[in-house]
Amino acid sequence: MTPLGVWGLYQPVSRYKAPGGKPWARKREAPDLSQERTPQMPLSIVKPWSMMDDDRKEISYKVTCANCGKETLNVKEVYSKIPRFGKMVMISMFCSNCGYRVFDTVSLEYKGPAKVEFQVKNMKDLAARIIRSTTSTLTIPELGLELRPGPKSEAFITNVEGVLDRFSAIAEQLVRGSGGGTKGKAKSALRKIKLAIDGKMPFTVIIEDEFGNSAILPPEVAEE
Repeated sequence: MTPLGVWGLYQPVSRYKAPGGKPWARKREAPDLSQERTPQMPLSIVKPWSMMDDDRKEISYKVTCANCGKETLNVKEVYSKIPRFGKMVMISMFCSNCGYRVFDTVSLEYKGPAKVEFQVKNMKDLAARIIRSTTSTLTIPELGLELRPGPKSEAFITNVEGVLDRFSAIAEQLVRGSGGGTKGKAKSALRKIKLAIDGKMPFTVIIEDEFGNSAILPPEVAEE
């Protein structure tokens, strides 16, 4: 299998560090949702999850960016409940001064290492939701595609078609910027991806996540 879109080896300790390995100036732990309110605690985590009015809460705050040293790192934590997956938090960080950004998803209900597979047999299956964290490996064996975790790995929430679009964009870059065998393999991958998007080629999406932070939700669940 010739992988497209491989971003290095797995380094879990660097998931929330800026380039150069420096730690954030202020360490932000996942909040205990059962805590009583304190003056420093955002309103959205005042009550336990079971007492909240809905399944989605947001927390936004600003900290010092370890990349540029300015108090311009905007952090947003979105707590949500996904059907058949459970409670999770989506964390996004963006520095308005230097442009550094991070996005990841973390399950708040640790279930241990997980491997999930989803067979795409028709156009409807392309709507299945993919929750991919930076700790997971995503493969599509029939198309020769692989996305590994690493320090430059990106988390995302999309559907199967969106995953294919990501691989297609990478393959197109290789076609334009490479030569020889690499260019030929990229062209072959593009042809297979086009067939898959058009529903003319069945395939399997496989996600392996050591921390259980990823999931594949069938179309009927994704619409809930």
